[in-house]
Amino acid sequence: MERYRPAVSRMFLLVITAGLLIGYCTLRWLLGLSTIDNYESRYVFITGCDSGFGNLLAKRLDSMGFNVFAGCLTDEGAESLRKEVSPRLVTVDIDVTSEKKIHDAFVFVRDTLPDKTGLWAVVNNAGIACDPGPAEWFPRSEYERLMAVNVYGMIDVCRTFLPLIRKQHGRIVNCSSLSGRFAVGVAPYCVSKYGVEAYSDCLRRDLYVEGITVHMIEPLTFKTPMISNLPQRLRSAFERISPEMQAFYGQTYLEQCEVVVRKTIDTMVNPNTYLVVDDYVHAITSRFPRARYMPGNYTKYLLWVVWSLPEWIVDWMLSLMLPKPAGAK
Repeated sequence: MERYRPAVSRMFLLVITAGLLIGYCTLRWLLGLSTIDNYESRYVFITGCDSGFGNLLAKRLDSMGFNVFAGCLTDEGAESLRKEVSPRLVTVDIDVTSEKKIHDAFVFVRDTLPDKTGLWAVVNNAGIACDPGPAEWFPRSEYERLMAVNVYGMIDVCRTFLPLIRKQHGRIVNCSSLSGRFAVGVAPYCVSKYGVEAYSDCLRRDLYVEGITVHMIEPLTFKTPMISNLPQRLRSAFERISPEMQAFYGQTYLEQCEVVVRKTIDTMVNPNTYLVVDDYVHAITSRFPRARYMPGNYTKYLLWVVWSLPEWIVDWMLSLMLPKPAGAK
């Protein structure tokens, strides 16, 4: 009997561990079902509502009864949105690369809110992408361009609107990306999203004692205007680099990369943009929202496997998938 005891002990430990894991997941799911009430008395400010996720989120929250301040960069975007929503939704002119525009938007929202009322949520959805290609293809100006919107704009909006969030003990929701946790192929975009992750983590921990929560939405590849014409944009990026660099990489490399990009679009781009909006809504309405949301299960599970592997194995696997420059030895 003695020789069976270690096996029995291991089996007992495995059963207990599995039971705890199932219990935790069940409890988390049940808590996630509990939502706030009185939507009609709550106010939400969203950036980047001209198109994409911000536009869809503004419409969804409006249909649920929320009072929405929809930040738009263009008059055309604001006018188009107003045609599809109720009079409750108010568009706000904002360019997140401009501190003055952010301050002006804050003043407008503050003065429009009812007396002694703040914002229940601020959603930093505004963001831009870059062309695909190797990291060295992109000059400093391209990194600065993406940082100005994706990071500095988000930071300025958070800092400027925080006093209105404090009035309601509300929450901040920032649009990050799984490219902020797994970097390959679009270095300027990845760098900016790593910045979103770092700032959001710091802010969440700073505000925890105040009862203000901070959340991140981390989509990967969804069918939005941000990923349109990627093969053509890859070629445009190649044409902008120096002749010496073009000679090093070669036309064959470019053509092979275009094939990889097309396959990625065919296999990984998710057309179900409502999944991202669902996570936004959960972060805004749940009594127990999660710190991070990863819309789309297939990418979530794939990346969990990648994160579990040693980095040298991941790098080796990627090297088998990605083309090799003509001048590489």
